Amino acid sequence: MSKNIIPYGKHFIDQADIDAVIETLKSDYLTQGPKINQFEEAFSNYVDSKYAIAVNNGTSALHLCALALGVKPGDKIICPTITFAASANCIEYCGGEVIFCDIDPETYLMDLDHVKNYLRNIKILQV
Repeated sequence: MSKNIIPYGKHFIDQADIDAVIETLKSDYLTQGPKINQFEEAFSNYVDSKYAIAVNNGTSALHLCALALGVKPGDKIICPTITFAASANCIEYCGGEVIFCDIDPETYLMDLDHVKNYLRNIKILQV
């Protein structure tokens, strides 16, 4: 097995980011103010989408994705074993059943041979 470490994340925050946060904190709107509309519009333009909706965290975003995909009781969803709990929880929030799939130790992605085996044996909605 590879001994490479997968970093959680490396953030880049410059002075403009800090100034924008301070400006927002000092404004009349800490939540649901004009910055939310600006963010949603900028994001929808960036991903070339008609709409974008800001939510409070990644778990909420994943839950909305599962709802948008129509995950419902009885659906089986393949999820990698190396993930945050929220990835699986959001499937369960919708009533779906999580099928954990091991990863390929070289790529750290789901092992495609395992995925193929699952797909041969049971009907699964892939997320």
